[in-house]
Amino acid sequence: ILLFLLLFTSFFFYAQKAKTKKEVLAMLIESGDDFNKLENQKSLDKAKSALHFAVELNDNELIAKSYNIIGLNFDEYLDTNKAIEYYEKGIKHAKLTENDSVKQWLYNNLGNVYAYSKVDITKSILYYKKALNYAIKIRDEVEVNYIKQNIASAYFAEKKYYIGKIYLDEIANYVNSRGQVEARMTYNSLLGEYYNFLKNDSLTEVYYLKAVEISKENKLELIETHIADLYFKLSGFYATQKKYEKAYYFLNEAEILYNKIYNEDKIASIKD
Repeated sequence: ILLFLLLFTSFFFYAQKAKTKKEVLAMLIESGDDFNKLENQKSLDKAKSALHFAVELNDNELIAKSYNIIGLNFDEYLDTNKAIEYYEKGIKHAKLTENDSVKQWLYNNLGNVYAYSKVDITKSILYYKKALNYAIKIRDEVEVNYIKQNIASAYFAEKKYYIGKIYLDEIANYVNSRGQVEARMTYNSLLGEYYNFLKNDSLTEVYYLKAVEISKENKLELIETHIADLYFKLSGFYATQKKYEKAYYFLNEAEILYNKIYNEDKIASIKD
């Protein structure tokens, strides 16, 4: 039966009509859109097909982009080893291209795996800084902002708050004047974390609540994962203040989002 399935899968792919680079790029854009909607099975299916056709075209840029989206899906559902494997494959192919944007995406995402899964914070910072170099090289102001937030967050995780704050200060003007919802929300959440470290309860609450207010502007399902993390941090803060009613409220809101995003059916489908 296994042999039959392997042969059938192979036949299915090769029975499909060859795609042009433009058509594969369109598949990857659709896969990215599905990922942002947390429709991960659709995203993975399209990225897998795109990878197949990218290999047929012998196009390293498309192969790298396909591996990047596949890695993102595994990363979202905490399959750390698989995410790292695909990002590293993507980097191998990206290095064979002149596309510095793809290299920047992959290094930043690889940094995320090591940081958020608590695998190796020091290594995550090294990957973030590689990504930052590419973002600066191509003058991608949006990505420079996000990567510096990631670096700040990684330093905070190592309790190196003063170093992390330097990176936040460098992007303050950009975030406050032109930052997108995710950028402004994360920036204020990180400031809340920083002032919580300084035991400045007043400013901690101000920045956490400002991040919550900004989160209400969100219309993208993917950002709900960051909102859940924000609620969890705020719950912990209120618990230390003995404001248990507020602590319970935000803990409950966090759990509602976590259960929505990381339900067992979704996780099972990704593993399959």
